[in-house]
Amino acid sequence: MDPSSDAAYDVLWRALRGAAELFPDAKLHVGGDEVDLGCWRGSARVREWAEKQQRELQQRKQPLAAFPNRDPIEQAFASFVSRAVGMAAAAGRAAVVWQEAFEAGADLPPTAEVEVWKVRRFLLSSSSSLAFVLFSLLSLSLSLSLSL
Repeated sequence: MDPSSDAAYDVLWRALRGAAELFPDAKLHVGGDEVDLGCWRGSARVREWAEKQQRELQQRKQPLAAFPNRDPIEQAFASFVSRAVGMAAAAGRAAVVWQEAFEAGADLPPTAEVEVWKVRRFLLSSSSSLAFVLFSLLSLSLSLSLSL
């Protein structure tokens, strides 16, 4: 998806709203893992848009601007996930994201859940104010086995 295009967010909204209508769960997983940002980096349009977004965030002192020397594409990814999380909320669902989305700096509300699968890295590097964190059972059991 091209994050510089309003059409991408229209498609995303329709997909998330449709999933919320189809599945009665209180939560909606919006993903955010294993994202290859190479296609965004390879697009001059997306790079220009991401750099502009970064400058605007810094001027407004928005939360994502806390990383002033950050790669604009990585910041664009965090913004994209933040918008997806907001869309899940607008569809009446609490968002669930993968650990990478959290680590990218996505703006997550206290109702969001983070599914952690790299437990050791998460525990060593994160100070989370999130209300709830899901640990992948496989990763947790592997980490426990390795530490024994």
